[in-house]
Amino acid sequence: MTREGQTDPVLRRKLRPVGAGAGRDDADLKILGRALRKGAEQAIDLDLRVVDGREEVRSLLDCLADLTDDLLILLMRGPNERYGLVVLDHQVMSATIEVATTGRVAADPSEPRRPTHTDASMAASLIDAMLLQVLDLAEGTSLAKRFRGYGHLTLLSELSAAELLLNDGSFRITDLEVALGEAGRSGRIQIILPEPVQAMSEKQANVETWRSQFKSRLMCATADLEAVLHRPNLPLAELRAFKVGSIVPVPVAALSSVRIETLSGATVARGRLGQVSGARALRLVSEVMVEPVFDLAKVASPEDQVPELRIPQEHQVLDALEGVDNRSSSDVP
Repeated sequence: MTREGQTDPVLRRKLRPVGAGAGRDDADLKILGRALRKGAEQAIDLDLRVVDGREEVRSLLDCLADLTDDLLILLMRGPNERYGLVVLDHQVMSATIEVATTGRVAADPSEPRRPTHTDASMAASLIDAMLLQVLDLAEGTSLAKRFRGYGHLTLLSELSAAELLLNDGSFRITDLEVALGEAGRSGRIQIILPEPVQAMSEKQANVETWRSQFKSRLMCATADLEAVLHRPNLPLAELRAFKVGSIVPVPVAALSSVRIETLSGATVARGRLGQVSGARALRLVSEVMVEPVFDLAKVASPEDQVPELRIPQEHQVLDALEGVDNRSSSDVP
């Protein structure tokens, strides 16, 4: 089953030029073949032999384009929160169950079906054993570095989840054709791992550490907010007549549209006035929208100057108020 609008993945593989993406490393493929065979035998007593294989470096979208919903897709968690995939076709998936239930692999190919958590559990045992064998057989090589730290396999029931969990970038896809059981039933296993990222220099690492610490401290700063029920416009003469007991009319609609403002007067959200456990409370009824004072991403290193936050001084506020007080009522809108 293919997703709508996509070419059949088998046909796409046949049409792809040989060697597209990255070169094939026969030594790595031989080690993977030995590791997979020993892992399958030790973990679930499955006779599994790698008969052909190829490796390519491709984009994430190109890797996922070949996958279909009837494949068993296992998510592997790796170092530094990086993720990879192990994909088993329905022949390999069924073979693991057949060995567990009947002790042998059926000669006839199995019918495609949707993977289950039982399939995932059996396959995870196989892949875990293979990963251990790779680290043992390829110790000290680039292949061992590529697989080190990967494990914690989880079933991906929806193919779309892979696009969300895997970071965009280059991935090395190892495509293995395998023979299963005495009859040599054909199956396919794919291992998709992200390509190693270029190591940061010491200076870059120090900058990233500084930015992380700067952001953490900045996020601990206190943000004072005010809840504004109503802000009326009054003539100056009426304002001067205020005294204890004076009534300021408040529209009923204001109770359901209380403004949450910063000290500078910017509205960041709106709320509805109510009560919780006998105390006055506000329930937010709109999304919080906070305009950044400055772009943290532009503060790249300790040498960069943090933009100055200009806050009016007390004497400036008093001068402004005095200027309003000296205006005549006819000047007030």
